Amino acid sequence: MLERYRPDLCVHTGQAPPYNKITIEKIATNSFRREIIDPKRPVAYWSTLPGIDDLKLVLERAGIPACYSFNCGQHTCNHILFSSLHFSEQNGVPYKAGFIHIPVLPEQVITECRDSPFMPLEMSRKALSLVITHTDVSPSL
Repeated sequence: MLERYRPDLCVHTGQAPPYNKITIEKIATNSFRREIIDPKRPVAYWSTLPGIDDLKLVLERAGIPACYSFNCGQHTCNHILFSSLHFSEQNGVPYKAGFIHIPVLPEQVITECRDSPFMPLEMSRKALSLVITHTDVSPSL
C-alpha cells in the first residue's frame, strides 16, 4: 500500500494500557519480542515526523497531557514503526513517519483494562488531529 499510494506522511497509532498521556515515540528499534527483526537492518531508526520536537508543547497548550518516549517497546507498535521507516529508506518512498500511543478509553477500563489510566475518545481524537495538522507536509497550494 505504501508503495502504491506513496503518502507524504504516516502517523501510526496504537493503544498502550499503562499510559496516561499521548505518547510521541521518538525511536523504533530492530527488536520484536526480544528478538532481532532482521540482523541486516540498522539497530534503530529515529522518527521522521516533521516538527516532532514541538509536538509535546502543542498538545499541552491544547490541554492534552503528552510526553515523549525513547522506547517504542517490544511489541507490534515498535515493529510497525521500525518496518515503516525501513521501508521508506530502502524503497525510495520518502514519506515522514512516526508513532503515537494513546491511552485506553474509559469504557475499556470498565470491560477489560480495569487498572489502566484512560483518556476520553474526544481528547485522543483532538490530539491526533493536532499531530496531523502540526506535522502536515502537504505542498503549499
